[in-house]
This record gives sequence, structure tokens and C-alpha cells, in this order.
Amino acid sequence: AQVLPEVRFTIKPKWPGPWFPGEIKSSLEMVDINISDIPNLEITSDIPAQDLIVDSDVVVSFGSTTMLESAIAEKPVIVPCFSEAAKPEYQGYIQLKDTYPAYDIVKSPKELRDLIVHRLDYPEISPEIMKFRESAFSQYVSDIKGGAIARYREKLNEVIAESRIQQSK
Repeated sequence: AQVLPEVRFTIKPKWPGPWFPGEIKSSLEMVDINISDIPNLEITSDIPAQDLIVDSDVVVSFGSTTMLESAIAEKPVIVPCFSEAAKPEYQGYIQLKDTYPAYDIVKSPKELRDLIVHRLDYPEISPEIMKFRESAFSQYVSDIKGGAIARYREKLNEVIAESRIQQSK
């Protein structure tokens, strides 16, 4: 945020409450960064992710359905896949890796900064990538054309049926 003072940055922890923003602030302080010195940075867990997505020009996310939600909103999505995320021992913990073709992937903080600037100027998403994004969203979240309630009902019925089978044994 310090290197792009004209750009507003918002960090949204996954879960609401004061704990995660406090942890982020503490982590920054451990590397001698005081958030009060970064006026264009906001850390909030109170604003719904969907509102932030709509208001964003570029979204940076990692291992979250926020990537998919932002993708179908036709936002440039950048996934920071820095060196620690590339280690073989972590591969089983990285969520939604098969959806990476839908996003821009960066491997370093410098690449992240440069790509944010680039995507602010060039936010277009190709029709081919949008088609892939819609397919990935349908696979992991809900059919793009609707039908989420039917899918949830079907899944709940499967879980209930499996539970009954287990109880009858």
C-alpha cells in the first residue's frame, strides 16, 4: 500500500470479529510496519465480501471462494502463490488450485505490486477466461443460471440418507 498511495487497499479476514484484524496488525508490526503509517489501508471484517468485490477494481485472494465470486463479477483476480505456497508439503492444503487458469498468478511481492498496477489499467477479462470462470463457479459454488437451492436440497438429502444408513447398521 505504501508504494501505491493513490490506491485504496482493503484487507478482509475470512471470519468476522476483532481477532483476525488484530493478528494482521500484529504481523505487520513484527516486520516494522505500522498500519497508521499507511492511510490507504483498511483492515475490516465487518463489510460483506460481496460488497467489497463490487466496489473493487482488482481482487487479491488465496484459497477462497472469494476468488470465484470475484471472477464471475468480471474482476481481475490475482492469486499470490509465493515460494512457501509452492512447496510440495503444502500442496494438499491449497484450495481451488484447479481454478488457477481463471486468475492471474504471481510468485513474488514485486510481481503482485506490478500486476495490481497493470490490472488497474487493463481490467479486461477474455471471453474464454470468463467461460472457464463460470464453469468453475458452477462446480464449486452454484450453477451460474441458478438452482442453488435445488443443489443444496439434493446434498442435504444425500447426507440425511447416508446418516440413516449409518444409524441402521
